[in-house]
Amino acid sequence: MFNRHLLKLDLSVAQYMALGGRSGRRAEAYYAALPAYVIARCPLCDAANIEKLDTYTLREWPGMNILNGASIFGHQAVVHHCEHFALVQRFLNLRGAQPEEISGILKGPEVPHVIGYLLKPGPFPVPHTIDPILRAGDFYCHATIHALPVCRVVNHHFEPAYTVFIVAYFSENPAHTREVVRAFNAFFRDPRNPPMFWEPPDGHEMWWDLRQWVAAGKLYWLDAATPDLKLRTRPSAEFPYGDIPGRRYPYFTYLHRLDAWKNPPTLHEDRPAISRFGRHLDEDGKDIRAGVAIRWEGLKDTEAFRLTRHPVAQYWLPEPETAQRVRSVNILIHDIKAFAVRPDVESGKTEVLLQVDYAPGERTLGLTTQHAEARRWVDDANRFLEAVKALRYSDFLRLLSIEG
Repeated sequence: MFNRHLLKLDLSVAQYMALGGRSGRRAEAYYAALPAYVIARCPLCDAANIEKLDTYTLREWPGMNILNGASIFGHQAVVHHCEHFALVQRFLNLRGAQPEEISGILKGPEVPHVIGYLLKPGPFPVPHTIDPILRAGDFYCHATIHALPVCRVVNHHFEPAYTVFIVAYFSENPAHTREVVRAFNAFFRDPRNPPMFWEPPDGHEMWWDLRQWVAAGKLYWLDAATPDLKLRTRPSAEFPYGDIPGRRYPYFTYLHRLDAWKNPPTLHEDRPAISRFGRHLDEDGKDIRAGVAIRWEGLKDTEAFRLTRHPVAQYWLPEPETAQRVRSVNILIHDIKAFAVRPDVESGKTEVLLQVDYAPGERTLGLTTQHAEARRWVDDANRFLEAVKALRYSDFLRLLSIEG
């Protein structure tokens, strides 16, 4: 349990329950009663950034502030943000428990990560189509991480049970930083309601490697052993949050049950069998309002791989260290080189491959006995991929805005 000594519990269980939560007639009293915590310290001016957080239970956490990143618990909970404060993420880690106090969606991963493109000067990892807003370098940030315990009710008292990891971003031009993040998400998601935060795309696993960012001097942590929570970075060997266990994707929570996001299906092969190829193209292969897909045996009606007019592909991948379970990941289309086929000598089947720019250089889309169909699908998919890549940014936004 990280930083248990920082926990503030001024209310009894009865007093807390009487407040009624963050909605309803007593919302003002609820926010007034929450304890105030230093959530971050600015690497640029050393100011303490303070918010009120509900560390009593998980009850009010699901769905909290998932869109704008302006605070952890809503604007009513902000006590002080310095002029450099740009964004804040929260990662609620259940520490292997099955919570009974909530039922809903936890939209962030349990394991903390950084938004890599905000912290590393150099080429921006998105297509050239949104370069105009990225040319100014003042959106680059320094980030801080902190951890606080969150309680549950046990035998009529509050007991620390979970951890919330807090990653905050500070820059000389926080408004431009927010614009960059929103533009990134609007480009790769529905611009009418883009999420402020997005799990690292496939091939960008460095976002999870927090020690790397500490070693580079881009990520700081609050030293909970000091009375004023001194800001520290380097040496990375002393960094306390480098190996956090937990889920790296959103998930559902239900009473007496903890299920992964969208109930990931199970597979029985490392290279699953392709049951069906999907294509929705016109005769010239230019219908960008449609897409191409592959279905696997064992996934019922769920598409194992899907590329549509959005500039991101969705793909099921095996979940590490979890036998026969898979999870959904996003792959940026500008990281996709091409689709290909090759014979599998051992099985006599044809393997369909997704060739990508990052290690290991390819992803398998499965094996099939439909040899000619696989080749036709790959040809169609490559034409469709090039058509989607050729879209200009303005075309993407126009098409996305009329999606119906």
